[in-house]
Amino acid sequence: MNHRSRIQGQSKFIISLKVIGILLIGIIALGVIFIGPLFFRYAQKGIHLKQTANQRITILLLGIGGGTHDGPLLTDTMIFASVDPNSNQMDLVSIPRDLWNSDISQKINATYALAEQNKTGSGLQAAKSEVSKVVGEPITYGFRIDFGGFVKAVDAIGGLDVNVARTLDDYKYPIDGSEDDTCGFTQQQVTDLSAQIATGSASSEDSFPCRYKHLHVDPGLQHMDGETALEFVRSRHALGSEGSDFARSARQQLVIEAFRNKLLSTQTLLDPVKMLNLYSILKSSIDTDISQDEIPDFIKLAQQMKTAQIHSFVIDYTNDPTDEGNFLIQGDPSLFNGAYVLMPRVGMDNYSQIQAFVACKVQNIGCPTPTPNPLLSPTKVLKKQK
Repeated sequence: MNHRSRIQGQSKFIISLKVIGILLIGIIALGVIFIGPLFFRYAQKGIHLKQTANQRITILLLGIGGGTHDGPLLTDTMIFASVDPNSNQMDLVSIPRDLWNSDISQKINATYALAEQNKTGSGLQAAKSEVSKVVGEPITYGFRIDFGGFVKAVDAIGGLDVNVARTLDDYKYPIDGSEDDTCGFTQQQVTDLSAQIATGSASSEDSFPCRYKHLHVDPGLQHMDGETALEFVRSRHALGSEGSDFARSARQQLVIEAFRNKLLSTQTLLDPVKMLNLYSILKSSIDTDISQDEIPDFIKLAQQMKTAQIHSFVIDYTNDPTDEGNFLIQGDPSLFNGAYVLMPRVGMDNYSQIQAFVACKVQNIGCPTPTPNPLLSPTKVLKKQK
């Protein structure tokens, strides 16, 4: 599959994440409207939301694993959305989760988690602040969803019908709740195996097979409950082409699109019990600084954006060190305790190229061409959409 196809596929995935983000806000609002207090505000004309100086509504969309997943509060999905209601346009920029954040001395996807650990309720503001530094744009709203709530929501609407393109076989899918199973080993054997895994001389999948299962999904139209749908989109070690990040993104798009179709079906929308149940489920799975008074305006914004012109900017990677069309490079692992991290090509914490790129897209002016740093010799790079 060529590079342009990968970008187009990933762009569709990011667009889908935007759609479900706004849609989930809509679900909450619909639930509130069924209750009644905000109906009058919804009926009013116009959209009255906080805007930036250039009359944009900016939103940071975050997705976390939640539950018993490793790093449940790590925001592995981070998308900056800039909406222009006047021109009916939306710009979306995906923030790489592996981007190093010197303010917290960790990857940027740990910002929300660390802030929440220090002070409950501070995660959204911290994430908005750090991402704002990267993109060089103010961020007025934040929205974080726990995908565990997505599982419950899928079950609440009776499951999804997903048209699976290819057979999926993943023999190393982690079993929730089995992360610490000993698989029959003694405590000393578990300690020794864990040490080998820590040094990279052994893998967790091979050392502790009881913690993993074989996930199999046939091609064709498949009815999935919430847990199956989540496994289908989270699989990382499938055989063949389904084991790639691109294939995983494509599967996520399929499930989100199926969810959207089921949600907007008459059997769901015209069932007050289902809608109130969804409202209850998602209310406990979402963290947002959008006030209840603003929810009706977000419904109207979502309705208006159905016909919007959407520009998605996907940051891809390549192993070609001579390719200069990028803003980020891989940092030297020896400087980050052996971790895989990304940093700006022009220097640590220097986001000037990224900010100029985002600004030109948001302000609809010509984009700059990134210039390489001759002192750096990357083995992996991230490149902008061409």
